[in-house]
Amino acid sequence: MSKIIRRAIMGDVEYIMPLLSEVAQLHGDNRKDIFHNPTLHYSENEIKGFIENGGLNVFVLTGEVDEITGVLLCKIQENKNHSVLLDSKTLWVEDTCVSEAYRGKGHGKMLVDYAKKFARDNGCSRVELNVWAFNKNARDFYESQGMKGQRTVMEFEL
Repeated sequence: MSKIIRRAIMGDVEYIMPLLSEVAQLHGDNRKDIFHNPTLHYSENEIKGFIENGGLNVFVLTGEVDEITGVLLCKIQENKNHSVLLDSKTLWVEDTCVSEAYRGKGHGKMLVDYAKKFARDNGCSRVELNVWAFNKNARDFYESQGMKGQRTVMEFEL
């Protein structure tokens, strides 16, 4: 079976949660001053709710033997009649993760390409996401996919 990206189903949740745990562990290990270690951005019940009811789009990448090797969580955001911002429609990538065993094999590129296509198909003008300053691998990856910095959040630690 070739690699495909599809909407997640309930049976995928048990494979999605370990991927999201990898993201949580990375954040918890690198910013102990901000994150509980580890803490998931979304609980299993929340992921199930997104799959069943929407709110976030949950897509999975399946590998050669139908195992889930990556996950993409995203939502369409619209600005209309904002006092400062122009009207726009954007695909916001909430989380993306490729299983450690499959990194560097094109799986992340497939997820980013899928996000771009999904955004275009839904009338979005751009794809946006946050990436933490400590996560050099992710920043380098996203830049290699053509993304560029839009803004930077600065901080003082007191």
